[in-house]
Amino acid sequence: YAVWDTQWDKVIMNGTAKLVGTEMIGMHLCHIVQGEVDSLPYKAWFDLERGFMPLRTQMFSPQGELRSTYETIELQKFGGDIWFPMKGTVRGRIGQVTTIFIDEVKINQGVSDSMFVLTWATGTNIWDEFLNAGITVP
Repeated sequence: YAVWDTQWDKVIMNGTAKLVGTEMIGMHLCHIVQGEVDSLPYKAWFDLERGFMPLRTQMFSPQGELRSTYETIELQKFGGDIWFPMKGTVRGRIGQVTTIFIDEVKINQGVSDSMFVLTWATGTNIWDEFLNAGITVP
């Protein structure tokens, strides 16, 4: 979940989170919550029936321009009551789409630091929307 939580822990902790309505995403009723972190507005649709998992999150620029949208495509239930996103997409403001797949989930087990090492193929373009800059992996 942390892969695409887009700072919601900070939104909740800093007191800016506000419930602004409800809306259906597919067949699922969601609370719509807005807030901000470091002057960046965020908006999320939390599924009321499946562990309050975010089915859609949006991040905006300080001027209110939509920067990125994450959408959960598939949720799976683990351990009786834990919902986890297994597939989602991130759409950036310049039209790029990234699909995220989770192959395996293990609940409440230790994880070694080596599981979090990213490797990129030579020639991969990486874009940072916060910095508005990119690099190409040599």
